[in-house]
Amino acid sequence: MYEDRDWIMRQIKQISDGFGQMVTKETLKDFIRINQGETAGISDEELDQMIVIIRATRHAKEKGLTATALDQKFNWTKGRWQFIQDQIDKLSDKELKQLEKFINE
Repeated sequence: MYEDRDWIMRQIKQISDGFGQMVTKETLKDFIRINQGETAGISDEELDQMIVIIRATRHAKEKGLTATALDQKFNWTKGRWQFIQDQIDKLSDKELKQLEKFINE
């Protein structure tokens, strides 16, 4: 089950690069259902966080910010942003708020 979930998360990350701002929780749920026939144990909270990560990644690219620059901007440990992107890691409440604010800058 974990391998399926991990595969889905990687696939969503890949397709999101093409869709950008059009990615919504419903489009992600549809993608998961098409590929797995269910939501593969991915919660709405995880989908919401995934959307924030996708949008923050796109925003950072638009602003020309590196992973190191984002770590410094948010006062995160070195490599945290890259880890979040690579693993689509669960965000803390503080990190989620920081990224939501960043997206709206």
